Amino acid sequence: MSDAVPAEAPAALVNRVQMAAILGVAKTTLDEWVKRGCPVHRPARAKGSPARFDVARVVRWRLQDAMRRAWEPHSRPSPLG
Repeated sequence: MSDAVPAEAPAALVNRVQMAAILGVAKTTLDEWVKRGCPVHRPARAKGSPARFDVARVVRWRLQDAMRRAWEPHSRPSPLG
């Protein structure tokens, strides 16, 4: 039996339309997330050259972003009403 660590799977790269569909959000929502720091594997360079997203990295970012935003003081209801 080998103790070798398995190599990381190659990145699953998808375009903007596919990434939005995977996440169940509108393309414009994905665009807003990119403005907030969502990782883009390869930005669109020109019309006809679509951006590419690494599915795992985007999902990881989304989870971290949701947790961070959930714990921001201004996003929680005040205990005073």
